Amino acid sequence: MNWQKITLVGVGLLGGSLGLAVRQRRLAARVEGFVRRSASIAECEQAGAVDAAVLDLKAAVSGADLVFVTAGMGGGTGSGAAPIVARIGPPSSRTRISRKGSPRNSAPWSCSRK
Repeated sequence: MNWQKITLVGVGLLGGSLGLAVRQRRLAARVEGFVRRSASIAECEQAGAVDAAVLDLKAAVSGADLVFVTAGMGGGTGSGAAPIVARIGPPSSRTRISRKGSPRNSAPWSCSRK
């Protein structure tokens, strides 16, 4: 395993696919997801995308080695999850945050680890 904990902020199509891949390849001891609806908790866990999904963003990113922001950007309105994560910032100096967008945007798929 490369990481102890990976957190997915947004466990929709992109985040869920990433979670399934990470878990299938055993790249992390634990995969947690941050969701905004309580109904999403069971959906994410039953699909196997995460070990646990939570409604508390600070709890989700706490102790994470790697955080993927796969939630929407809010369409420029600031209503997406990314501005929230930006305000919280990395929970520790060892945490890396990476934003993943849809194929429509040009963000490269990359991450780093100390």
